[in-house]
Amino acid sequence: LFNIDGIDLSRDTNSVDNAVAGLTLTLRDTGTTQISVTNDTDAIKKNVHAFVDQINEVRTKIQELTAYDETTKQAAILNGNNTISMIEQSLKEITANSGLGFDPDTDPYSVLAQIGIKTDVEDGSATYGLLVIDETELAEALEDNPQAVAELFSADYQGESDTASFTYISSISGTTEPGNYTVEYTVSGGSVTGTIGGYAANYDSASGQMTGAAGTPVAGMAIQVNDLTDGVHSGNLQLKLGKTGEFINELQALTSVDSGPLNIMEESYQDSMDSIDDKVLFEEKRLTRLERDLKNRFARLDAMLAHYQGVSASLQSQLVGLMQR
Repeated sequence: LFNIDGIDLSRDTNSVDNAVAGLTLTLRDTGTTQISVTNDTDAIKKNVHAFVDQINEVRTKIQELTAYDETTKQAAILNGNNTISMIEQSLKEITANSGLGFDPDTDPYSVLAQIGIKTDVEDGSATYGLLVIDETELAEALEDNPQAVAELFSADYQGESDTASFTYISSISGTTEPGNYTVEYTVSGGSVTGTIGGYAANYDSASGQMTGAAGTPVAGMAIQVNDLTDGVHSGNLQLKLGKTGEFINELQALTSVDSGPLNIMEESYQDSMDSIDDKVLFEEKRLTRLERDLKNRFARLDAMLAHYQGVSASLQSQLVGLMQR
């Protein structure tokens, strides 16, 4: 038996992990104690730097593969490659755009630039084209609203509604698409019909839940319908995915062995190399046949020359005989 902030609670074990969100208590003895929880700002900054370093590692590799040296007039192996350009642009958009499901008007931080993470655009800089961190801005953001900073990086299909008419229940990672959706439903005599994000939704009267239809961006999303009074009810739902998750999904898509552009590019290059190998093999066979044909021709020519040389020698012999008579 224990009490937290005036609330009496009981558990079957002295290890309690569901009384205070994110906190595990191990009750060792009777008595009273004060527990303080603070943010480990240094650890957060360390993780932010690791995040930026990993992105810069990818950006640096892309720069190396697509570089062009004005002095030597030499281009890197993938300079001008459309697939790499598309990948580079896609990764840049993730770092520059608002987080999926975030609202610039209501969320304290919706883009990385708001917490001091920006792309260095100074031509000639050692970090040109890479992400840089404004330590002052990052520190201020962590001081003002550390929870909002955490959400920008690590929100994992976190659903929030702006109305009490419905409550977000769950979604399916990889199936439901994060974003901002308008939810609207009509109640008439106990019957409920509605849409999520403009897509017709399914309603289960037993559970009181409305779910997104298969084959739509909201497939797998479930919301609890709270207000069942007759009439039209609507509200907005934010399904948030932080930048870490967004990068993970994008990199998984880019490197997919089935449909990823990197794999498709590799297959395209392999097809080109196979085609070149086939052409080389064809040319080798053609040259081998040509060599054989030429050898045969020269052999016949040698035989013919030998024959005519014999004929010439015979004629010369006959002429000498005639002249001696």
